[in-house]
Parts: sequence; structure tokens; C-alpha cells
Amino acid sequence: MNTCLIRRLLFAFFLLAWVSLLSGTAPAATWTVNPGESIQARIDNPETASGDVIQVRTGTYTEDLVIGKDNLTLLSVDGPGLAVIQGAGVRDEAIYIGEGLGASIDGFVLRPGAENNSYGIYHHGGAPSNPVAVTRNSFAGFTGYGFYGSWDVLRDTSFTFDGNTVTGSYYGVFASGFQGCRVSVSDNVFLDCDNGISLARNDQGMAGTVAEITGNSIVLEDEEPLPAGAVSMLMVGGGGNGITVDSAEDSTTIADNEVRGGFFSGLTVNYVGYSGRTPAVLLVDGNTFSGTEYGIYFGDLAFLPAEVTVQYNVLRDNDCGISVNYFSSAAAPETKVLFANNSITGSAVSGFRNRAAELIDAKGNWWGDASGPLDTHDPSAELPGYSNPSGTGTAVSAFVDYSPWLHEPPAPEKPALLSPADGSTDVSVTPTLRTGPFLSNLAGVTHAATQWQVGTMAGDFSGGLVVHEESTANLTSMYIPMKTLGRSTTYYWRVRFRDSNGVYSQWSDAWAFTTAAGQGGGNGGGGCAAAGPAAPAMFLLMVPLVLLMRRK
Repeated sequence: MNTCLIRRLLFAFFLLAWVSLLSGTAPAATWTVNPGESIQARIDNPETASGDVIQVRTGTYTEDLVIGKDNLTLLSVDGPGLAVIQGAGVRDEAIYIGEGLGASIDGFVLRPGAENNSYGIYHHGGAPSNPVAVTRNSFAGFTGYGFYGSWDVLRDTSFTFDGNTVTGSYYGVFASGFQGCRVSVSDNVFLDCDNGISLARNDQGMAGTVAEITGNSIVLEDEEPLPAGAVSMLMVGGGGNGITVDSAEDSTTIADNEVRGGFFSGLTVNYVGYSGRTPAVLLVDGNTFSGTEYGIYFGDLAFLPAEVTVQYNVLRDNDCGISVNYFSSAAAPETKVLFANNSITGSAVSGFRNRAAELIDAKGNWWGDASGPLDTHDPSAELPGYSNPSGTGTAVSAFVDYSPWLHEPPAPEKPALLSPADGSTDVSVTPTLRTGPFLSNLAGVTHAATQWQVGTMAGDFSGGLVVHEESTANLTSMYIPMKTLGRSTTYYWRVRFRDSNGVYSQWSDAWAFTTAAGQGGGNGGGGCAAAGPAAPAMFLLMVPLVLLMRRK
């Protein structure tokens, strides 16, 4: 090897080593724990340093773990659910994370070793500066909490609780004390937990914590009372909630969750804008709340100025669909509140109960019947200045501005056509028509049928139709058989979707295509490819071969 090159490589090596020494950092190490070995021993080993990764192989490890080093990662390396941490029952928790420490726990099955193990994972709090992440774990039978963390302040970092399953705990996840953080509680399953998700003190320092609670399934089928002498920590906010956010701040998104069963509420938000910067921003979008006492329960809809949007939710068979107790900052110029495009049906007592003497915008919702909600309040004494005593939909109270209302549930989105493209020519007489996917903002709604129309009259589908069919099988594509379309003819086509509520979307835009003149034809599918277009390509392929032969 060139002497000069060797010198350069050696110089680069020693330069990197010198920079590493000056920075005082070393690359994270990865350690492996095999069956029969101790995870705790690996954590405690002096060689294990902050930031290291401990890979745990498939097996069952009976021990209560104490994490006392910052930013460690525990990973079930062979895949989620293959490494089992069986608590020994010596401590209150199967995994204890020390004060002020970041940590990542990924892919384990956690089981209590005895009644002493009332916590799956317990974080001792403090003020961690590194992320806390709990992902893809399974917690079963912990009598208190799947995860518990109450921090002085988790500042400028992140808390992630994603992809976990928690069964049979009184609290699935409880986390409190954020400042300028990103919080994600998403894609979890909580089964028979008295409280599914509980977040509190979401923005202590007005730094703009972003919290997302999305895609969770929270079901309470087995309702058992609290043990004798036990008191729910969230009784002041109701207790027994699918989702509880004690102080929704800037910004909080609660979307695409399903909460079902005998909870006090599907969602309780106690104070919007209690401790963060203003206006607080809260979006409640596309959730399903069913079978609860309250579907959505607001302790204070805007404690401080707030922007609150509640839309495209399904509130079904609850005693009360939506309840608002206070609306403290209703008069603030920054406050903007909208309840729209929700489906509120089957409420035993009230669809929307507003105990605050402030008018709430709830126009454009579906109340279960085209006649609108039942409203018997006295419009001469309380707002709004109208009532609807003949409505047969779910009932509303005074101070709910519900008119105009939807005469059917919110419709699916307008379909998008894909092919044949608009204006296509030389299309096969047996094309396959294709659309984009079915989309609905309303939670739990599925694609039931598609109505297809193909005709010869531009902009007019009242006649000249050669295809007029509603299909439950051909939802996003339809093959047009022989002898349906003629040659050298321009056709116009459109579709609309029907959802599982029986509601139709708007018709799509109408697109046009023209069929081929001769036998076969091309870009719409079907038929044989013409030989002509291939000739230039074949010529170009031959040129290099000819030149090569000439050089020989």
C-alpha cells in the first residue's frame, strides 16, 4: 500500500480517537442476556454504561428489575412477546426506573410474580432529560398500573407509550408532568382496565407540549369494584374513564380511538388550557364512544382561552352523549369552539347536556333522526332562541345551538377516479374502471357498496346509460364485459360510494374515455398491443449491436 496513504489513514484514526477523548463520550455498547442469565446482573455490571442496549433473548426471567442508569434500552431482541419478565414479587413493581432517568422498554411480556407486583413499570419521577419509551409490551394482571410515571417535569424530550397491551389493571397508563415535550399514547389495547389512559399536567412551563392519543382500543367488559379501602386517584375528575386528560394544552389530539363498556366516560377532559400557553388547542376527531355513562365529559371546556374542535365522532348508546359542566373562557376573543359532523344516537338521557350558561356551537350533527334532536327548553327564557319539541332524535339541553342539523349521518368522502384517465383514447372495449379507496371521517364506518354509471351523454346521466349498477363486490374496480361498449365511442363515467350507515357520498367527477377503433386497443386494459409502437424501441436496441459488429 502507498506509504502516504497509510500515514493519512493513521492520522485519521488518531484524530477520531482524540476527538472522542475530548468529548468525553463513547459509543453505546450492546449486551446480550441469554436464558439462565440475569437481566439485573447485566444492568448492574460496571461495564454497562448509560445509553447502552441490553438485548434479551427468548425465555422467562424471574426477577424484579431496578434500572439505575440513564437512557438504557431493554429490548426483546428475538421479537415482541418472546422475552418474559416474571416479577419475583419482592418489590411493588416488575420494573422500577430510577428518579430522573430516561429509559426504553421494548417488546416484553410482563407478569406479576405475586400480589406485591401492583405495577408493571414504575417510574420514580424527577426530571428526566432523555426520552422515556414503553413500546410493544404486554402487561397482564397488575392490580394497580400497567405503567405509572409522575414527573416533577419531563422537559424538552418525549414520552412514548405505543403498541402495548394492558389487561386487568385499574390504570392502563398514568403519566403526569410535561414541559415542552412530545407525548404519544397510540395503537395500544386496554382490556378490562378501570381507567385506560390518564394524562395530567401536560404543559407545566408554557413551552407547548404536543400530545397525541390515537388509535387505541379501550374496552371494559369485566366490571369489578375497587378493592376494599382503595380510592381512585381520578375520582375528582370522575374516575373509571376510558381516556382522561386532566389539562389539555397546546396542542392535544385525541383521534381514531375506540372506547366501549361500563366506564364513567369514554373521554374526560377536566380543564382545557389549565396550565399551558394560550390558546390551548384540542382536537377530538374520529373516535367511537359507546356504552358509557358519558361519551365525552368536559369539566371545563375552556378554563383559559382555547380552540376546541370535536368532529366526526360516533357517540352511541351512552347515557349522555356529550356533557359540558363549565365554559369559563367562553367570552375570550381567542376562544373558538365547534362540535360538528358527529353522530350522537341512542342516548338514554341526553345527547348533549350543557350545564354552562354559555351558548355552544353544535350545528351540523346527526342526532339519530331527520327530524333533529328533541329540544323542549323555553326559548324565551334561555338560548338558543328556538326549540324543537317535535324532534325524535336524541335530546339536547338549553344553550346548545344545534340548527341546522344533519338529516342523515355524515357522508363518505367524494370518490376519486383513477383509470381510465380522463380524456383517454384508444381504450379497450373491455376496460377495468378503477377508483381510489373509500374514505370516511366518521369513526367505525365501512364501505358497503359502490354505484357505477357509464353513459354516452356528456354531463347527463339521466339517459344513455350502458352501465348502471350498485355492487357490493366491485367496490373500487369494475371490469366491463364484451358487448357492453362500442368501438370508436366516447363514454362518460362516474361512481358514488355507500357506507355501512346506508349513506351515499357525492358523485365523483365525471371522466371521459374513447374506445379504440380497431381490434383490441390499448390503455384501458384488455386487447392485444399493436406492433407499431414497439418498432422504434427495437431499432434503438439494435444500434449498439450494429456498431459493435462494425468495430470487429
